[in-house]
Amino acid sequence: MRIALFFVAIALLIHFDWHNIEETAAQLLGAEEPEWYFRSSQGEAWRFAVAPAEGRGWLEYFRLSDGINVLVMDCQFHEPRDTIVEDGKNLRFNFALALDVQMQAGASRPTHALTQSWRVINTRNDLEMKEHFAASHRHSWVTIHCPPDLLADLAGKEAADLPEMLQPLPDWYSGNSFHSPFDSDRRLSEAVSDILLCELEDNLRVQYVRARSTELLCLALHSLLEPPRSAPGINLTVDDELAIRAIAERLRTEFTDPPSIATLAKESGINRNKLFYGFRNFYGVTISRYLQNLRLERGYELLKTTDLSLLEICEQAGFSHQSNFSTAIRKRFGMSPKEFRKGRG
Repeated sequence: MRIALFFVAIALLIHFDWHNIEETAAQLLGAEEPEWYFRSSQGEAWRFAVAPAEGRGWLEYFRLSDGINVLVMDCQFHEPRDTIVEDGKNLRFNFALALDVQMQAGASRPTHALTQSWRVINTRNDLEMKEHFAASHRHSWVTIHCPPDLLADLAGKEAADLPEMLQPLPDWYSGNSFHSPFDSDRRLSEAVSDILLCELEDNLRVQYVRARSTELLCLALHSLLEPPRSAPGINLTVDDELAIRAIAERLRTEFTDPPSIATLAKESGINRNKLFYGFRNFYGVTISRYLQNLRLERGYELLKTTDLSLLEICEQAGFSHQSNFSTAIRKRFGMSPKEFRKGRG
């Protein structure tokens, strides 16, 4: 049985530096020089191609004048990549069309991001985020690295009135980081695709990326700030939000045999309506969909990294029937478990 261990036997640990993209690109992509560089009063922009010996694809980086950094990436690597990212006081919004990345802040439990989605990454200033890029898998996304004050300006609110996941995390905060994934929707996916496919050049491209990145942030903020329309009158207190976040963390460790909604509501001291609508509003999906995503990610990881039988994988991923697992994997990833393993071999 072959089991891949997270961050073990690392050949090269790349330090992703938001302020020295040329050095980072050389290590990550094997690209010594940018294909394209542009500078204006609006900011700077670079484009690097992945060296053929390292994989295929490209990466663009925009350092804009308002303090926003934008990383546009469409790459596939022959070998895994292990990076350390320091975000400082900024937050990261990642809008992905395709990815297979494990993330770990400090000593917290690793998160495996597999599905088309968008996510907020908010890490304590004193911690590094370790990220593992899977080999032979497409990584296609737009990442926006921005200061919290800018988000407050976009939302027309005081920084203190933003959701907790967008607040600066003090050093004593025991949670290490917020890593909050949400299902992508048509508007977000189209904006990401438009940025990836845009053929504009020089200052027009810089301005276009600035505009579409602002659009992505506005759409993300709207989904975080607006209550679900189907649940008027549901107002979440700070204690309610903390309870919902604690429930989400609990489900990440108990997704194979989760407590019932009634049990979660009773033990957390939050009523079922607030739990149901609050969870959906906070995480962008229902609790059942959240659990299904966790099971799929675990099943995909076991398919990819072990020689366990499909029955054993179903049991470890929390699927009660092998047919349900096969159907879900095919629907999400476009191939059955057997087809996946045949291709892997």
